[in-house]
Amino acid sequence: MNTVFFCLLILLLCRSIGNTKLVLTQSGPLTPPSLLIQFGNVSKQRHEGINITGIADHALHHDKFIKIEISSDSLVHYQLYKCRELVIGGKVGNKTWFLSESWLVYLFSAGQHPCSFENYDLSLFLSSAGNASGLIKIETMNKMRTSRYNGDDVNKKFEINQWFRKVEQKRLSLKRAISTALTDGNTTLALITNLTKRPVVRFSKCQADPLTVEIGKKGKATLSKEKMIQISRLHQLICPEDREKNVIDFSIFCEERIKGDFMFAVIHQNDKSATPLVLLVIGCILVMVLVFFAGFCLVQFLKLLCRYRKDMKEKQRLERMEKNKMPFPGDFFVQNKVNAYEEIPMTDMNVTTTEENRSIERGTLPKPGTIGQPGLEKQYEEIPSTVPNVRTPGTFNTLMRTIVRILETIVRRATENDHEEIAPGVMNRKDSGEYDTID
Repeated sequence: MNTVFFCLLILLLCRSIGNTKLVLTQSGPLTPPSLLIQFGNVSKQRHEGINITGIADHALHHDKFIKIEISSDSLVHYQLYKCRELVIGGKVGNKTWFLSESWLVYLFSAGQHPCSFENYDLSLFLSSAGNASGLIKIETMNKMRTSRYNGDDVNKKFEINQWFRKVEQKRLSLKRAISTALTDGNTTLALITNLTKRPVVRFSKCQADPLTVEIGKKGKATLSKEKMIQISRLHQLICPEDREKNVIDFSIFCEERIKGDFMFAVIHQNDKSATPLVLLVIGCILVMVLVFFAGFCLVQFLKLLCRYRKDMKEKQRLERMEKNKMPFPGDFFVQNKVNAYEEIPMTDMNVTTTEENRSIERGTLPKPGTIGQPGLEKQYEEIPSTVPNVRTPGTFNTLMRTIVRILETIVRRATENDHEEIAPGVMNRKDSGEYDTID
């Protein structure tokens, strides 16, 4: 393929690319593609978009590495982004390293899947604390012999006894374990710890910015797919000083003294997700039960409230009816539980009639329920409110009762006179079939 720019994984986080010049080498039919980036007086943050598909494609098809060489008069902090996601970064002065395998595939695929808001493959940022000047050269080179670390540090226990703020660096190989975890979707890489304090673990290589992971004191911390991919890329960095391809730097950082042991292991996804899933299901069930219970309580409360309001309205209605009710003579029989159809002895009638006549002559009538009870009559006249089960009537009610009782007295006396004047020898209907008239 023809020339394509490549700006390697070195140049992010920057305070500038001052007077930066990009010199793109045009490759002929026999010339491999390369990229040269010159920068001077880096003082402010500067961003540059670069294309690297051509260089990565050439390295993949010709079984080569990509060589990255940085020359600078002071430390330069670089950061490389893809779609605003950090790929790699670090602080370097004069540094050379090589990219292989997964890096080549990643750089090639970065050009095949451009971001919707970018027209280049990667974003490069450069910054420096001292107006750095220098150049970055990216090109392909033939594979060189590297020392391979044949061991695998998975399922191995590592002891640690570290004083506060002291970092002991270890070299581990996790390539095969990560490759297995990424290939098999049901497995993942986990860090099992038994420590006295809660630390932060760091993965790094070739002076790149460390990849940090927070873990607990005791337990199992699983690495996400993104973390494992980043660790796999660190494995593919080759440093000329050691040329160890399959080893990365691992360290534990803690603000206090820390002791204990740890180990890496490949575990099944079910081992890490079963418990949270069960807890999630139980939590959902409890929430549903609480919601239904709250709804039931609300419905019952509304029913009780409606019933209470209905009872209060009925009570108020009865009170109004009782208040507006006009007294009637029949109340005497109801209040005193007297049978109106029961035959009243003549002696009682005579006594009642005499008392009522006297009351009529005096212009006063006995209080309800006090007929034949002279002692109570006087008491009730003095204290009307002491009459049991009887409400003190008003003027109109008293007048109506007086008129009604006068009429009852007249009718009763007329009935008594007729009864007394009936001749003893009068024949009944049974004997003669008719009544005789009164003489």
